Amino acid sequence: MSQKNIPDIIKTGAIILRDKRLLIAKPADKPYWIHVGGKVEPGETHEQSLEREIKEELGVATTGVYTHVFTSPAEQAAGKPDGITVQIHAFLVELTGEPRPSSEIEQLHWLSRQEYEANTFALASILAKYTIPHLIGSGLM
Repeated sequence: MSQKNIPDIIKTGAIILRDKRLLIAKPADKPYWIHVGGKVEPGETHEQSLEREIKEELGVATTGVYTHVFTSPAEQAAGKPDGITVQIHAFLVELTGEPRPSSEIEQLHWLSRQEYEANTFALASILAKYTIPHLIGSGLM
């Protein structure tokens, strides 16, 4: 990381809600559940990254309306060398169809507040520390 507070990796996270439940994804190559979304590629906007990642991971498109919900602080990236940080820009997103797991996603789940509070899923750090508490605090979950 070249400067303090500037993340090495910028990602987008899709906040996809249904009946106050958050859609989470279990990648085939990770032991924990994540946001749908991923790394912003060079030259991409956050919205373009979300559209691409959702199509790749869920096989559906979005309505094209993205509402920025929050940006996480930069923190240590899971599975990366010490000092490599990641930051997620989370957006409320609506899908045009029914999501289905892709080859890189092993499983999808609509997570309830009760499941989160019971700690029944191994969640990625940013999801557990920022996204879900923000959604609960905002009354969205």
